[in-house]
Amino acid sequence: MKKQYVFYGKGKIRLASFLHIGGEDESSLNLVTDGGGQYILPATSISGSVKAYFRKKSFDTEHYLGWTDEEQGAGTDSKIYYYDAVCSHVQLEERNGIRMDAAHGVAEENGLFKQYFIGQGMETEICFQAFLDSEAECNDVQLFYTELFAGIQKGSLSFGAMKNNGAGIFQVIETGSKILNLADKKDFLIYLSGVNNVLRLLSYESWIKSENEQPVFASAEKGITEFELTAEIPDGLIIKSGEISPRIRVGNDIRKVNAVNVTKEIDGSSCYYIPGSTIKGTVRGYAQKVCNTFGIPEEVMVQIFGGTPDRKVNRGYVKAHDVLVPQPQTTVYNRIKIDRWLGSVIKGAKMEQEVISTQNGNAIKIRVVTEETENQNSKLMNALVYLALRDIGLGLVTIGSGSSVGLGRLKGKELRIGNYKADFENMQIVFDEKEPTSAPLKAIVEEWLQEVACYAN
Repeated sequence: MKKQYVFYGKGKIRLASFLHIGGEDESSLNLVTDGGGQYILPATSISGSVKAYFRKKSFDTEHYLGWTDEEQGAGTDSKIYYYDAVCSHVQLEERNGIRMDAAHGVAEENGLFKQYFIGQGMETEICFQAFLDSEAECNDVQLFYTELFAGIQKGSLSFGAMKNNGAGIFQVIETGSKILNLADKKDFLIYLSGVNNVLRLLSYESWIKSENEQPVFASAEKGITEFELTAEIPDGLIIKSGEISPRIRVGNDIRKVNAVNVTKEIDGSSCYYIPGSTIKGTVRGYAQKVCNTFGIPEEVMVQIFGGTPDRKVNRGYVKAHDVLVPQPQTTVYNRIKIDRWLGSVIKGAKMEQEVISTQNGNAIKIRVVTEETENQNSKLMNALVYLALRDIGLGLVTIGSGSSVGLGRLKGKELRIGNYKADFENMQIVFDEKEPTSAPLKAIVEEWLQEVACYAN
């Protein structure tokens, strides 16, 4: 059947975290490029992420995005076609990782590795074309276009690998769309000029969308819960960068120290941050202690946080984002290593560490997002994340190195869950039952905690 309408949609997006598409080959970086050596977000990666996102929505994915039945050798093509997204303003970033032995909770032998990423601030265009039969299909794809960029803006739709560690999150800058009616001679000539020409001439409009606006397609099966802990770093924090001979500026001097915090470049400026992998590791480590205490089976932990037991990859449903540290105060602390047998200082064991803290009322925001699981463990998962963030905010759970000398303990100010929030006061979370943004949260949290209590009983 001849198609009557062609829909074109595009959006300019800006990387708000980091992006990884490729492997771990340090010599070539192994990030995907096109034939001209430009870094790209491949159309196949875009298509896979979009399809996975819309499967959770009340959208007819089989009709519009295609389907396959490998056993029967049957299927249909997608009505929507994507194009490779060429990356601009690319700045590469290197991060260290450790492979953990899930069975024993320790690092694997030779488990330290490096991965390379496209860093925050990169810009690209998501472009697609759809061939449609009717005005009704045009209306559906217009809604699809709106929801696609709404999902990107709120971080629910991300791209590339390592998404559970906060990778592939973008902000929408501007968008544009156009429908050509091939029965119209003028539109038909525009179509014949080629998709690249149509997309190039397609005008942009600034992306403006209220955070309270309801999604176009309501979630049919799976829900998203957003946690945001606002906290100060009063006594210092260090997330070691792994540099061999780091140097920092102290006053007017450049000093060589033993350990510095991780930084990344954003718009040409260096910024301290806490990696999403560090946040997720802290939350998971605390959750593991809770599970061990109450006898919650290990397979439940794997179902919630992911893992590779028996070499079978299980995806996780908890996503942590990178945490930027605004205008931190930096201090160089002196440390020494003691010979535990002789009780004396080890020769050459003096160390200097760069430690950062917040000041002047500044605070960090730790954002963790959970997605409703396929194993009916969503309430338990939210309970574990809540308990972890609560105790991080109370300073009972540390982040980073140096916990034995008081580093990495935060002072919580507020915990927001969805549209509800509660404050930290007197070493506890206070649910003000007179406060509209806090009262419903108490009942929600109590319902979650009952899932933990069920295992204890």
